[in-house]
Amino acid sequence: MVQYDYDKCVCATIVSAYLIKKYKKSLYVTLLRVNRLANNPFNDFNNGFQMQLILYYEMHYRLDASKSKYRYYLLNNCLNSLLGSQIQEHRTVLSSYLKKISKAQKKVTLKKTSIFRCSDCDRYLFSNINVIRDQRYGFLECDRIFIEPRKWMIQSLVNAAQDPEESTVHELCCDNCDIRLGEFDIVRKFGCICLLHKNFEDYLAFKINKLCVKRVEKVDQIKSLFMKLWDTIDSCIESIQLRIETLDFGF
Repeated sequence: MVQYDYDKCVCATIVSAYLIKKYKKSLYVTLLRVNRLANNPFNDFNNGFQMQLILYYEMHYRLDASKSKYRYYLLNNCLNSLLGSQIQEHRTVLSSYLKKISKAQKKVTLKKTSIFRCSDCDRYLFSNINVIRDQRYGFLECDRIFIEPRKWMIQSLVNAAQDPEESTVHELCCDNCDIRLGEFDIVRKFGCICLLHKNFEDYLAFKINKLCVKRVEKVDQIKSLFMKLWDTIDSCIESIQLRIETLDFGF
């Protein structure tokens, strides 16, 4: 027996999550089964709880940050919170989002096939995991790069809070060299009609200029590390040879 003295919606969500995991059934099938047996059918779900339960089933009963649906769910909550708060509170909202996504990422192995660095100071900015696009069209390219919020954006949010202008569009700058990397618009967002982005308009709030970043593929990263290692070994060999040549063995 489950009693609810405070929030029936929370109670229904907890019970449904338990049944979904136990019987390995979707939310829809679970609710049909419960409502046939219960005297008081579970109809008290808000959209947020429903989405969480759907994701809970699709991700096999765990938080999986490698799944784009879960990342977009967190991103949508973050953008809604940013939109519903004062601009002075954006730093707190973004920090809370980053903590949630970081906690989820620690439990899975992310497939980072490429990373993006600042073209001016070489600071690491984001990876392919953070890029918003329809993965079904992986071979296509767009002139724009839209990404999830990142920690280095916090300073840009602080600067936007101090901007006297009423524009909704603000600069995104590298927190290391202060070069402009793009812009963000939490209110109106940026529309894009290409196949990669046309179904993700609600998430296109942070836009990066392609000319301001450089992309490094995983293969290139491995090559770079190998070359650095080889240079180190080569330098050590030269030092040893030089040392041997200067030694007097008495011959």
